[in-house]
Amino acid sequence: MIGKLFDAPRRLLAGSVALLALAAVIMFTAMADSTMQPLPATAPDDRFSAGRALAHLKEFAAVPRPIGSPASDQARDYLAGQLRAAGLRVEIQRSVGARSAAGLATFGQVDNVVARLRGTNPTGTVLIAAHYDSAAMGPGTSDDGTAVAAMLATVRASRGGPGPRNDIVLLMSDGEEDGVLGAEAFVREYPLGKAGGVLLNWEARGVSGPSMMFETSANNARLVETFAGAVPAPRGHSAMVELYRLLPNNTDFTPLAKAGFTGMNFAYIQRSSLYHTAGDSIANLDPGSLQHHGSNMLALARTLGDTDLRTLTSDHDVTYFRALDTMITYPGRFVRPLAALAVVAVAGLVVVARVSGG
Repeated sequence: MIGKLFDAPRRLLAGSVALLALAAVIMFTAMADSTMQPLPATAPDDRFSAGRALAHLKEFAAVPRPIGSPASDQARDYLAGQLRAAGLRVEIQRSVGARSAAGLATFGQVDNVVARLRGTNPTGTVLIAAHYDSAAMGPGTSDDGTAVAAMLATVRASRGGPGPRNDIVLLMSDGEEDGVLGAEAFVREYPLGKAGGVLLNWEARGVSGPSMMFETSANNARLVETFAGAVPAPRGHSAMVELYRLLPNNTDFTPLAKAGFTGMNFAYIQRSSLYHTAGDSIANLDPGSLQHHGSNMLALARTLGDTDLRTLTSDHDVTYFRALDTMITYPGRFVRPLAALAVVAVAGLVVVARVSGG
């Protein structure tokens, strides 16, 4: 077989072209997965700026801030002050969060920062969520400081234009690292936590890489369509969603989704060896990851803020992935027929090759 391949010039040429094409696809796919170019603090006010978000990070995410610590209190006060200065109505939800599992129960006092921007003609609520507490062993710059800083920068970029149609609520939760305690208290006690809406939750399990949508609520067809059309650089794969649904992991997205919110969960995950360590610091943060997080957050806040949220319901999931910088989507019911066609195509190729003596 090898002899036939190299004795036939046309086969050699065809094989070379196929290898070059495969290499090109791999190269372009890798490039498409890169982060965004971070914008400086001097960027136009209506653009998301990693430089401006980084200035916030230096104020509240330079040291560990586990639940109940003085650093956590300082972060809470800083964040609430910044949101009030931006003209939002801010409340501190003081409560006791609780989580129970087989043979384990976790409790803790939480101070959730909840800010609200009233819509002009709301069809529902858009909830943007991230947690401001960190694990005790590190400053948690990426987990989850960057998302919280991105929320502040998103508010600034949004304030120059006309107000959104829908209510925008920012939830900066406390106690996520100890068992999603803040989110649990929010849905159990806070009125907005019981009302439902569209949820955008932001996380990190590393310090670099593109911001990816790795989890959705069920029946995600319209959500994925909105995501793919709204953000400047959509990243995600439906296989990640299916896998994550099988894992025991959770984030604030878990109790919020169980309470009736539909939505999407985002994170960047590269250099995960620094996750929950002292290395999750400003020094190790990739500013491009912060820019990607924030640019997507701002784009979705603007799109969902002006969308009739009642039109986002669906009765099925979609399969989606990126190919050559394009987001491909199709209904989940096509997965098995397409897989069967692929098997038939490969079998047909084998038959043709055998008949032709290939």
